[in-house]
Amino acid sequence: MALIFPRVAHNHIKQGYYPTDLATLSTICSRIDTDAGAIRSCDPCCGEGAAMLHLIDHLSRNGTKVEACCIEIDQDRSDQARHVLSPFGATVVHADMADVLAPRGSFNLLFLNPPYGDTMNTAEAFQRGNSDRHEKLFCRQWFQTLQVGGILILVVPFYVLDEELSTLIARNFDRLSVRKAPEQAFRQAVIIGVKRRPAHPPAELVRQMVGFAAGQQEAIEFDDTGVYLVPEVPELEFSFTLVRLDPRQLGQEIAGRMANSTLWPRYRQIFRSGQIQAHRRPLCPLSQWHLALALAAGQISGLVSCDNRILLVKGATFKRKEISREFDHRPDGSVLQTTVAIDRFVPVIKAIDLTPDTPLFGSILTIR
Repeated sequence: MALIFPRVAHNHIKQGYYPTDLATLSTICSRIDTDAGAIRSCDPCCGEGAAMLHLIDHLSRNGTKVEACCIEIDQDRSDQARHVLSPFGATVVHADMADVLAPRGSFNLLFLNPPYGDTMNTAEAFQRGNSDRHEKLFCRQWFQTLQVGGILILVVPFYVLDEELSTLIARNFDRLSVRKAPEQAFRQAVIIGVKRRPAHPPAELVRQMVGFAAGQQEAIEFDDTGVYLVPEVPELEFSFTLVRLDPRQLGQEIAGRMANSTLWPRYRQIFRSGQIQAHRRPLCPLSQWHLALALAAGQISGLVSCDNRILLVKGATFKRKEISREFDHRPDGSVLQTTVAIDRFVPVIKAIDLTPDTPLFGSILTIR
């Protein structure tokens, strides 16, 4: 993630947001180049758009068309990034990375400076050992979107390169370059590599990366040329879409104010228009049990008339977890607690009373 003005970076370190400084961006640009006619890049946590702006400016010097797809979870930063990058045809969305879908192998340049820190939010999670790092979560999801031969630029704190993350990187990339960033305010490392098909990670490479994190060596350099060439954009059907839009972005997209659409390319899939098939009549009349089951499942809805009442009915089923605890008192005085969680599926039928000239007209009724 990056800032337009690195000198004010200290004012923006929130939500794990550690912007990439100008010196590091310049160093990165000196290590990559391209002779391709078109490339497709991605920054899943783009901040205010400075990193992608530098990459677009650098890689488009010789007429290369750079298609950029960016995500930012903070609304103010995403607005700034959209303002900066939209003139270059970039797609910038305000979203959580888990709500964005991109085909596997669809990018040939991935700039990844993820949020830093643990995902846990309670002391109990830490004691259970269930905590995980944001950096690892982003790497697991976004490494797969890079095509074989594509270039990875990863900016993370060098101390997070433990055996797990080092193994993940070594399994998916070769020609790796691992160096500390020129500016060490955030103790960052810059990792550049070429995507390969997942294979058994070289044990020596993993050992060196773990040693780098521990300060045992200054750099790891497996690339002889010194410059990484971004290949031609992959030839496959591409879509960069949101699973869900917040109301603000939905309004912008409907009004046509977003430079690149993220919803309409998958409109039919999201809303399943065109997939609705005509209902067939059952072979035999439904019993009351069948009717109740279909209603609770949401398959039957609409106006229902009975006993001079008119109801607009809609049914659904929700899962509810029931938790029970059993205590076993042992002879030594200790107590063994057993917790049992059972999922219960509860049908809920809601109705709006549309019977005219009655006290309950317009009332919402719930049948459980």
